Amino acid sequence: MSDDGSIELGGSSIFNVAPVQFQTEINNISSLQVSNDILAIGFKSGKIFRIDLNNPAHIDIAELPYRRSISELGQIVDLYQDPTGNHIIVTTSRNESFYIHRQSSTFKYLNDLKNVRITSVGWNTEAVTESNTGAFLIGDKTGGVHEAFLEYNEHTEKYTKRIDKNVYQTQSSIDGIQISYDQESNEILLLIVSGDDISYWNHTIRQKSTKYNDLFLGAYLKAKPIESEKYQDLGQINGDKFSARGLSFGWITSAGTVFGDISKNRIKSKKNFAELKFLINLELPESNHKFKSIALTKYHLLLLRGQELLVINKLNDKLVFHQILPVSEGERLIGISADHLKSTYWIYSNLNIYEITVSDEEKDIWRAMVANGNYEDALAVTRDEEVKDVIHSKQGDYYFQQGEYEKSAKSYALSSLAFETVALSFLEKQESDGLLQYFMSKLSVIKSDPKFDFKMQEVMLSSWIVELFIEKLNELDDLLTTEQADGIAATTSLKTQTEKALQDFLLENKDVLVKATIYEIITSHNRRSELLYYANLINDFDFVLTYWIRLENWTEALTILEKNNDPNVVYKYSTVLLVNSPEKTVDSWLRISSLDASKLLPAILAYNKNSRKVKFSKNQGIRYLKTYIVENKCKESIVHDSLLYLLISNESVEGEDIILRYLEEYSGQVYYNSDFILRLCLKFNKIKSAVYVYSLLNYYEDAVNLALDHDMTDLAMVVADKASDDKTRKFLWLKISEKKISKIRPSEKDSIKKEVKFLLEKCELLSIKDLLPRIPDFTTIDNLKDEICSDLEKFGTLINKLTLEMNSSVSINETITEEIAKYGEKSQIIKSGESCSICEFLLTSRKFFIFPCNHAFHSDCLIKEILKSNDYATKKRLEFLQKKYLSSKHEQGVKFINSQEVDALLSKRCPLCSDLKIETIDEPFLDSNKATNEWDI
Repeated sequence: MSDDGSIELGGSSIFNVAPVQFQTEINNISSLQVSNDILAIGFKSGKIFRIDLNNPAHIDIAELPYRRSISELGQIVDLYQDPTGNHIIVTTSRNESFYIHRQSSTFKYLNDLKNVRITSVGWNTEAVTESNTGAFLIGDKTGGVHEAFLEYNEHTEKYTKRIDKNVYQTQSSIDGIQISYDQESNEILLLIVSGDDISYWNHTIRQKSTKYNDLFLGAYLKAKPIESEKYQDLGQINGDKFSARGLSFGWITSAGTVFGDISKNRIKSKKNFAELKFLINLELPESNHKFKSIALTKYHLLLLRGQELLVINKLNDKLVFHQILPVSEGERLIGISADHLKSTYWIYSNLNIYEITVSDEEKDIWRAMVANGNYEDALAVTRDEEVKDVIHSKQGDYYFQQGEYEKSAKSYALSSLAFETVALSFLEKQESDGLLQYFMSKLSVIKSDPKFDFKMQEVMLSSWIVELFIEKLNELDDLLTTEQADGIAATTSLKTQTEKALQDFLLENKDVLVKATIYEIITSHNRRSELLYYANLINDFDFVLTYWIRLENWTEALTILEKNNDPNVVYKYSTVLLVNSPEKTVDSWLRISSLDASKLLPAILAYNKNSRKVKFSKNQGIRYLKTYIVENKCKESIVHDSLLYLLISNESVEGEDIILRYLEEYSGQVYYNSDFILRLCLKFNKIKSAVYVYSLLNYYEDAVNLALDHDMTDLAMVVADKASDDKTRKFLWLKISEKKISKIRPSEKDSIKKEVKFLLEKCELLSIKDLLPRIPDFTTIDNLKDEICSDLEKFGTLINKLTLEMNSSVSINETITEEIAKYGEKSQIIKSGESCSICEFLLTSRKFFIFPCNHAFHSDCLIKEILKSNDYATKKRLEFLQKKYLSSKHEQGVKFINSQEVDALLSKRCPLCSDLKIETIDEPFLDSNKATNEWDI
């Protein structure tokens, strides 16, 4: 017992009762309602106080309109305030009713309800607005239910009312009406309590707007209730018997209290009333007083009995708070009012108002929820992690005892119970499915915890989970082999679900799983499909390739190879794939454009060891390299060399045509190593190809010798004609001639004439003189007399031609001599005042020269011009003559100017018309120094 007389049960109390202090004296309170922090107090005198609890210093006072005597209207008995605090209905002891709006100080007289003793009002919380009440229900003492709509216009200060009387009738006084609207389903629930009866209706509102202003509720009451219940001998009490909070309600009787809620889930099964609780008064502390008022909090019942306040836990029916209020003399407790919108609770008497404060109501409510098996609700009401841990543990125990092992596993995973303890519990029950679920749930919890940093647990759990999945699949496979026909479908479906669950787990946790461990687990159970799924999931193409190669499934291996499209992997497995599946392997290689053929050569050469007798057209190494070279315009010598090696070393009977075609195709740009290819040709006896390479290297003599050594005279002749100079060509043809003539036997001496004729016709450089030394001794001159005569005739013709040319040269020489002689006697007339073509002074002022082109020059000007030219021979000779003749003595200078040798040099050519001037084409027309001086001002 505390100092204030309250009994605190179950630890520190969450409830406290304290009187409310007012600045003005209040007495003769008849009724009190609190809604949305609006406190409305009705006094017997006919006054109403309206107080905004957010601004309690201001009191709004309204008074009933006493147009008649107070004895005729009666005193205020009850106030009914809507949940928003905007609308109030006032009833008097003379069964008169009034309506007042919060923004108004005048009352609206409800004459339709004259002589109606109102006992309850059911507000439609969803329909009420600031200006109107929406459709709502009114219950009276006689058991009648009326529907009304009230509205206040703030601008005109006028009221509007619509009242439909007696929409429903019972045999007893209406103790309570509850209206609840569900937005999601657009359904409205109506609950009516009267006397010993309780009934409820549930309807879907067809037009959603009707819930605001139409009188439609009465129509729903005409239908049969969903459920009705009649309690026996409840007895009658006075006061506020009924209180509702959402879908929950409480109803007090002389025998006890009925409470519970109308659940939407139980409406169809009509089991709502079966789930209601009945708290018998005998279970509570003994008292001579009856209960007079009830109110509901979220988890408790507030009961007023005499001067006592009792608080009952709705979940376990236990008394959690009990206080006897210290009332003064003449004070009488009347009732309890609950403001559900703001979660405040009030007790009022005729003289005082008390506030019930509720602190952390959910603090210990979880215990009752756990006791009732409402684990999810218990988790929802607590924020304490330790409490949640306890709830999860108890929930796990409950499910485990019920045999719901997978649910139990999920709850245990969220608790801090020892991992080993939980795992052993499942193992003892041989519940592998429960253990698997526990591991998966525990892993999920660990991964979602940002504070958890112990990765080893994740690795271990994930590995165990995979192990359990694989074991389960093995069990299902065993069942399928022994299952009867009627059970195969179910087992197959379960196996499919398990495979899907494993795949989902691997996908979600691939970053946690250790690859080597998972491979070992799956491989040890020989689960091929799961193994391949995991390897593909983590893009471990290397492993998948190895797997298929080990099984010699080359098609699957090549499919993975193309899917991976990784050149390094192609190179790694190139040999084994090409050797075992050459055609499909090359097909795959050709589809992977990023390959480097040079890195595939080891595989191709390994394949070629056993494929030398395969035809060129069937040899896959040749096919790949030929295609690669063409498509990639390859210039790498190693690739070309390798292809030629495959062609040259091939032992099929297709001959050398393909090799020669290749060599001829790339004769313009040789990308292969000619020396290497030549050695290959000689090694593998590909003579035609060797001869062709010799000729490409300009080794014509070697090419001809090789061809002749192998009796390929025709090929030798082709090579001989390729020689670029006549000397070499004739030399090669003499070798060919010697080879061909040497093959003639004495018995074939008549054919020597034909052979000699053939050789002379094929090579114009040969003559019978060249061939005679090579003709065998058994051949007579008579056999070749025609050829010899023909050859002599050619020589005679040549001698005649030379004689004519000599005579022509002599004649030309004589003509030139005569022309020169003519020039020696030629004279030329100069005009008076003719000037030098260089210095432009008078030409006759000193020694000068005139040329057939009419250009004339002073001798000294001519010398200067020649010395500036590029005629180095003439310049050098002039300089020599200057040194010879010029000295300080004047007569020596005269000798130089008049020297015949100097005259000969100067008269050789005109410096303006001859090549002397042409060689100065890159020089400027004006001397830069001279030009500068001429333009200076």
